[in-house]
Amino acid sequence: MTPADNLRGIGLMTASMALFGLEDMFLKFAARDIPTGEILLVTCLFSWAFFAALARYEGKRTFTRDALHPWVLVRNAGEMVGTIAYITALASVPLATVSAVLQAMPLAVTMGAALFMGEKVGWRRWTAILLGFSGILVMLRPGMSVFSIWSVLPLMAALIFAIYSLLTRYAARQDSAQVSFFWTGIV
Repeated sequence: MTPADNLRGIGLMTASMALFGLEDMFLKFAARDIPTGEILLVTCLFSWAFFAALARYEGKRTFTRDALHPWVLVRNAGEMVGTIAYITALASVPLATVSAVLQAMPLAVTMGAALFMGEKVGWRRWTAILLGFSGILVMLRPGMSVFSIWSVLPLMAALIFAIYSLLTRYAARQDSAQVSFFWTGIV
C-alpha cells in the first residue's frame, strides 16, 4: 500500500461514517411518522435495485443456487431482524444512545471471530474489547431508573449485526458482494 492508498482509504472511511450519521438522522426523523415496515420497504427497494444493476453491470448472476445456502439464508434473516430492531430503536430511544450501543458491534465481531472462527486475537485486542465494552457501559450509565424495554433494541441490533457480519464471511465464499447485498435487499 502506498501513502496515497492510505489517504484514499481514510477519506472514504470518513465520508462513509459521515453518511451513516446522516442516514441515522434521516431514519430517526422518518421513524417518527412512518411505520418501520414502510421505511424498510422503501430502503430495501432502492438497495435491491442498485445492487441488481451493479451485479448486472459486472456480469454477475443474481439468481443462483448459492443464494439458498443455509448460512446465506440465516445471514439475510438476521439482517432483516437487526434492521427492524435498529429502526424501531431509532424511533424509541435517543439517537446518542443508539449510536453508542451500536459501537459495540465491531467489538462483538472481533470477539465472535476469535471465539467461533478461530481468528487470532492477542491480549492487546482482548484488552481493547473489554475496555470498549466498559466504555459503552460508562456512556450509557445503565441503571433501573432509565431502563425500558426499548433500551434492549439497540443492543439486540448490535448483536444481530455482529452475527450478520460474521456470517457474511461464509456468504462471501459463495457470492460476490453485489449478489449478497442484492439478496439482503430482497429478504
